[in-house]
Amino acid sequence: MAVAALTDATVLINNYNWSGGSNAVTIDLSAEELDATTFGSGGTKARVAGLKDVSASLKGFLAADASNDAIVASTLGQPNKVFTVAAASTEGSVAYMALLQPAKYVAYGEVGALAPFTLDLSGTGPQGVARGKLSLSPTDVTTTGAKGTGVLLPAVGATQFLYATVHCLTAGTTVTIKIQSDDNAGFATPTDRITLSAITATGGTWVTRLAGPITDTYYRFNVTAVTGTFTLAGAIGIA
Repeated sequence: MAVAALTDATVLINNYNWSGGSNAVTIDLSAEELDATTFGSGGTKARVAGLKDVSASLKGFLAADASNDAIVASTLGQPNKVFTVAAASTEGSVAYMALLQPAKYVAYGEVGALAPFTLDLSGTGPQGVARGKLSLSPTDVTTTGAKGTGVLLPAVGATQFLYATVHCLTAGTTVTIKIQSDDNAGFATPTDRITLSAITATGGTWVTRLAGPITDTYYRFNVTAVTGTFTLAGAIGIA
């Protein structure tokens, strides 16, 4: 088994790309362990899973223009910020998606040193976390058509959902996006799965999830209308 090294991770929160100013990111998935031990448990502990949780932590350096500092100051304590983290900037890299709340922020340091920050985020979304792939790295979009890379995912089971996130980092006038699937990497006969509401401003979109089953295994973003220049990024996953 090859060992992964984080050298170029992608970190997106709503309308801000944290990747260039960050040097550490973690995502923590957990489920409560509830003690279900009874007299008939054979003298050993019995446990069942309780509530699931997700949190994340981000470390890095303050931007010279204090843009990342301003973003945190204006969103601290606000729920449901769209969070996407990928192991690399390469489209097709493993990504996690969640709705998180910036919960704790520590910034600044000693004289003569780079000014650091630490940002802790806690899960707030009722839909938990989805694992998938980065399908569109931050890209300027001015034309219609397929964008980014079609990603290979498992089939969506009958009890699973198709998830996606879209981050609008800079906005033109309006853009409309579809998520399409197909049974082949070339998307010879794509099927429209989800049509997002028109995006007219910067921010993050937690795409309304789509229930399975879906037997197709390739997914992509497709821009159906655009006016102006948008910088977009997004991931697609299953949970």
